[in-house]
Amino acid sequence: MHEQLWRAYQNLQSQSIEYLLRIQDENLLLNLSNSVFAYLGEWEQPEYQARVAIVMLNYIYYKNKNVNEKIRDRLPKAQ
Repeated sequence: MHEQLWRAYQNLQSQSIEYLLRIQDENLLLNLSNSVFAYLGEWEQPEYQARVAIVMLNYIYYKNKNVNEKIRDRLPKAQ
């Protein structure tokens, strides 16, 4: 899914509405990645958790602190 989202970014102009809609898909990908990360933790699969963590870091690393906090607020809280 990560690679497909990046391909979609490459095919869109940064000023288009479609591009803005794809940006919102990052939150969906982060939510899914967070769920997969937790699932892999239950099955004690740290090598796969690391791969998922890298994907998650690609989407939050270059964002400023305010954006990161908003993204974290959107993620479901761990129970």
